[in-house]
Amino acid sequence: MKSSFNKILAMVIVLIITVIPMAVMTASADEYENTHVNTGDYRLDLVGVAKTQIGFREGEYNDTKYGTWYGLPNQPWCAMFVSWCARQADIPTSIIRNCAIAAPDDGYFSVPFVDGEEYTPQLGDLFFTKTFSHVGIVYYADGDYFYTLEGNSNDTGSSEGIGVFSLRRKTADYYFGVPEYDKHESADHICDKAFYATSDELHPHLSLYGCSLCDKLSYDYRATSFDETCPDCNPSDKVYILGDANEGGIVNIKDVTAIQKHAAGIELLGENGVRLADADQSGEVNVRDATAVQKYLADIPTPYPIGEAVE
Repeated sequence: MKSSFNKILAMVIVLIITVIPMAVMTASADEYENTHVNTGDYRLDLVGVAKTQIGFREGEYNDTKYGTWYGLPNQPWCAMFVSWCARQADIPTSIIRNCAIAAPDDGYFSVPFVDGEEYTPQLGDLFFTKTFSHVGIVYYADGDYFYTLEGNSNDTGSSEGIGVFSLRRKTADYYFGVPEYDKHESADHICDKAFYATSDELHPHLSLYGCSLCDKLSYDYRATSFDETCPDCNPSDKVYILGDANEGGIVNIKDVTAIQKHAAGIELLGENGVRLADADQSGEVNVRDATAVQKYLADIPTPYPIGEAVE
C-alpha cells in the first residue's frame, strides 16, 4: 500500500515539474501580445510595440517567442527582441535589419553609431554596451541618464537576462545606434530625398520629399514650413502648442532636436519658438525641456500641458 502511494506521489511530482512550467511559459507568451496600433511614426511605433512586452519572462533554456520567431530558439535574445519589435512596428529592413546579436558591423543592424559621451539619445534609438554584448531600445533620455526597453535582461541590468524590462542607464557608458528613419524603400531600390515638392491640396507650404528614382513623394513627421506672410500659415487665430518648438503645428521628435540645438547654442529659436520650447514652463530652455517632450511622446505622464494650446 505504501509502495503504491509513493509511486502515485512520484507521478504527481513529475507532472508538477514538467507540465506546470510549460503552462506558465505558454501563458507568458500569450499574455504579452502586441496590442500597439501603428501610427506610421517609426520611432513611436518601435517604442509602442516594445512597451507592450514589458513583463514577459523567458522559459527554460532561453525559450522565448522572439527566438522562435527568428528561427534561433534557446539562444541569447536581446537582439532578436529588437528585431521582432521593428518588424511588428512595420519598420523596413532597410532601416533596421533583422539581427540575432549585438554587433556594430554593417552585416548586422547596419545603423550609424555614436558615443554616448557626445550624444543625447532620443526615443526610438538603439543602445549598445561598449563591448557590444547587449542591445536594446531607447525609451527616453533624462539628463545624464536614459531609460530603456530591453529583452534578455533583468531588474539589475546584468547579462543574466530573464525577460523584458525598462531600466535606467548612464548615457556616457553606451554607444547608440541611430536608425535612418527618414529612409524609404520601394520594390527595387531605397528612395532618396533628392528634391522637395509641395502639395497645394494639403497646404501651400507643406514640404514633401521626392525620390529621383521613382518620383514617390513622402514626408517626415508631417513637417510644415510656415511662412509668416501667408494667411494660411499665420492666421490671426493661429494656435500655438506647448512643446512645438519648431512651430510645425505638431509636437514630435523634431521639436526635441530643436530644443537640444537651442540649449547647446547651435541653432537658436525665435521668440515664439523659445516660448513653446519651454516645456516645463521654468522660464528657460534647457535639456529638461527636451526630456519633458520625449516623455510626452512616449506617453509618460508629465505635470506640464505639453501638446496643449497656449496663448
